[in-house]
Amino acid sequence: MSAIFGLLSWQERDAGWYRDVLARVSASLARYGGDGFESRLTRRAILARWLLVIKQHDRRDRQPLTENGCFFLFDGRLDNRDDLMAKLDLADRGESLADSELAFAAWVKWREAMPAMLRGDFAFCCWDEQERRLWMARDVFGTRPLYFVRSSDFVGFSSQAKVLQSLPGVARDVSEPELCRFINFLPETGSGSLFRDIQRVRPGHLDCIEPGRFTSRQFFSFSNKRLRLSSAGEYVEAFDEVFGRAVERRLDSFGGVCAQLSSGLDSGAVVAFAAPRLADRGQNLIAYTAVPHPGFSGAVRDGRLADEGAGAASVAERHANVSHQRVHTDVASPMAHFPDMVRQLGRPPLNPCNHGWFDAICQRASAAGMKVMLTGGMGNATISFSSWEILGSLLYAGRWSTLVREIRAGRRPKMQLPKTKLFELLIGPLLPVPVWKRVERRLYPNWNKTDYIAARPSYLSEQYFESATARSRVDRGWQPYLTHRARVLAILSSVDLGDYSASVNQHGLEMRDPTGDLDLVEFLLSLPPDCFMRKGERRWLLKKVLQTRLPAATLASDKRGLQAADWPESFAAGIQDFAAELERLRQNGVANSYIDLDSLVQSLNRWPPPNLTSKSTDIEYRLRFLRGLVVAGFVEYAKDVPGPWC
Repeated sequence: MSAIFGLLSWQERDAGWYRDVLARVSASLARYGGDGFESRLTRRAILARWLLVIKQHDRRDRQPLTENGCFFLFDGRLDNRDDLMAKLDLADRGESLADSELAFAAWVKWREAMPAMLRGDFAFCCWDEQERRLWMARDVFGTRPLYFVRSSDFVGFSSQAKVLQSLPGVARDVSEPELCRFINFLPETGSGSLFRDIQRVRPGHLDCIEPGRFTSRQFFSFSNKRLRLSSAGEYVEAFDEVFGRAVERRLDSFGGVCAQLSSGLDSGAVVAFAAPRLADRGQNLIAYTAVPHPGFSGAVRDGRLADEGAGAASVAERHANVSHQRVHTDVASPMAHFPDMVRQLGRPPLNPCNHGWFDAICQRASAAGMKVMLTGGMGNATISFSSWEILGSLLYAGRWSTLVREIRAGRRPKMQLPKTKLFELLIGPLLPVPVWKRVERRLYPNWNKTDYIAARPSYLSEQYFESATARSRVDRGWQPYLTHRARVLAILSSVDLGDYSASVNQHGLEMRDPTGDLDLVEFLLSLPPDCFMRKGERRWLLKKVLQTRLPAATLASDKRGLQAADWPESFAAGIQDFAAELERLRQNGVANSYIDLDSLVQSLNRWPPPNLTSKSTDIEYRLRFLRGLVVAGFVEYAKDVPGPWC
């Protein structure tokens, strides 16, 4: 893993100009990689890399790389090294090559076709000084971050967006349209970032910048191939093989390997597949589970599980080489770590409530000498996908008998498929978005999106896109998709994990998610819909694969874990800090234009609510209040306002 930075000028400049800028950004980027620093000054550029050694090949990393006037910077991990070395006729060099060298060799041979050949988590830049042309690319799910800024005089790029604000003429401000998207829970679809003047390289895209010209193209699209096997057993065997390979690819480490483990299927599957493979190598695995603080006795809503420790332990104890550790955070004011959270991520998090336990796990893993942290974060959209849109897939594929079978199964009391939901799933996708919005208001008259967001109404009305047509392209409300495949692709196209992945590097760790393996996702998209739900049983294929690998209670459980279940106690501990910070934010006035701080004060004055376990309490406090407060802080961070957030 590396943090990379470059500053390129269309004209030759004095070396001091480049070095001054590099000195300003070095402290921020050094946090991502403290195992080595290298830079290269040319006539028109300065390029730099900060290294974090995660696996053996990283120790051979020397960047920037150069050949025939091209300078190459690479941040990431290649999972298909053997395949690439064979195609590049480099098998004899094998273990002597760092991933960056292998990626550069692939670029030299295949040029613009190269990104689609790579498997793994990556971002790279290639600067051709003779042609004055810069290429930049990121992996399909944006697991490694890459931002850039361009002007008529220069181009700058970096693994972190914030540092680009130090370049000449770059505004220290938020991007109001992109901030509005974030507040509205809308996906990042364009190249804009939350910082004005700063753009992101979109996941799965290859960008090219030349003087006066910018192009961007998607280099990968999922295949429409359909897999047809003769028996259920063959699907189980195929899944077993593909998922096993996805896990195997992510075990290479120069230090220890650990995993986040809940009581659910996704992380359980990762641990169940990783543990025996590590045992074959004589290695152990530490599994960390976030749990409430000792003595927690708060109630939770029906169907939710506050403490996943016992369920996770039952998974871990099946493997002699797995050590299970419960991790909790103390009851303390969230304001104690919110500003650090924003600085660490370089953005407001989607769910501030989860940062405390996640950071505690990272700290524990780092102290134990871990280098790799396995997760199952993308599992809901991949291996354990179970949305009712599967019914639409059956309908439009003409599989009538299977559709009738699943509808009958879904109408059983436990499955909770009312007639209105059936109408949504089978008719809703066919309706134009404006018509669907009217239907949605009839079906859910009490649902109001503004209950979830703390944005100032005037800001929403000004920034919520330029037209109803533009809104309908990205904000479909809760309109179902025509098929489960369309739903999965919509989810995956909105994924950009870069800032979250890079934040873990600051603990000396690399986060790896086998459930987001590109070849695995292609395999899953090729499967018939009844592999995901059969006779009313959700996650049918995954459960078959895990039948002998996970405890029966884990497979049968219909409860979902509630992360940070003790959040009301921490919230109560932070009341005075919240009040003081809201007053400070109101006095400064910088965030007032974006966040309705008065409404947050009103919410705070209503604490405690009558029912701490109600959905409305979760929405008002855990979601709307905490998220609104953090976004307000991020506005000050982006604008460099002196205070706790900068």
